[in-house]
Amino acid sequence: MSTSIDKPVENAQGVGELLASAPSASLRPQGEEQKECDTEVAANIVTSSDDKPKEEPAEKSLSSSEAKTLAECEDRIHGANLSFLQAGKALETISVQRLYRERHKTFNGYCKERWGFTPQRADQLIRASEVATAINDSDPNGKLPKPESEGQLRPLTRLADMSEAPLVWEQAAELAKGKRITARLLADTMCDLGCELSTPAKAPPKSPTPKQVVKRISDFADGLRRKVDALDPQAMSPDDNESLRQGIAVLRGLIKEIADKLPDLSQEDPVVEGTDAMST
Repeated sequence: MSTSIDKPVENAQGVGELLASAPSASLRPQGEEQKECDTEVAANIVTSSDDKPKEEPAEKSLSSSEAKTLAECEDRIHGANLSFLQAGKALETISVQRLYRERHKTFNGYCKERWGFTPQRADQLIRASEVATAINDSDPNGKLPKPESEGQLRPLTRLADMSEAPLVWEQAAELAKGKRITARLLADTMCDLGCELSTPAKAPPKSPTPKQVVKRISDFADGLRRKVDALDPQAMSPDDNESLRQGIAVLRGLIKEIADKLPDLSQEDPVVEGTDAMST
């Protein structure tokens, strides 16, 4: 079935079910004690949370060959014989070759505007298709069960070394003894084999705003003032009494000086000199 790039996909059969919503299967069993590593494996795949458009090369027009490839990929995504494997491969081709660029600034925007699902969902499908392809290629004679869904393969997409996926699948197939290979079984098998998991990159911490910096300084000054006020010179020895009084006076002067220099926290965006230095 051939389709135009501009053809709306609202009437496509099955695309909403596969692409717009993540699978509901959970890797956590009911009434059983969960292994520590199962919880880590069961976590949803999360790619970069930064959906801001990235800089793209100036060339936007697709060649006739690229336009044909895009049409073929989109046919596979919402075709009659829709599968996660076909959809994942098609999305990967569109992303790698930037076939979305003529009508969309980013691949994330293409996924949302063209198909109505998140970049995270697209990443899940792409990763699952890579795992399924590796498993199928390692079993040319078809002796092992074929992967059935993206949700089933999700634990394997967490592998640090993707070449281990066929081994885990084969081991899980033996343990299943003819029954369906579940995501939970794959997670357990990965733990038993001691597979190393990939660690998603953490976003760098955000720098505090000027208002947050001022609030921290104000809170510190208030706390210091309370501690100074709680000091009792009478409890000190006569020799230390005078020096303590002088120290308290100096501290109170510093606290007052800090408080006087702090801007009003009710301002929308207070600015104080040295904010960058104080935020570190």
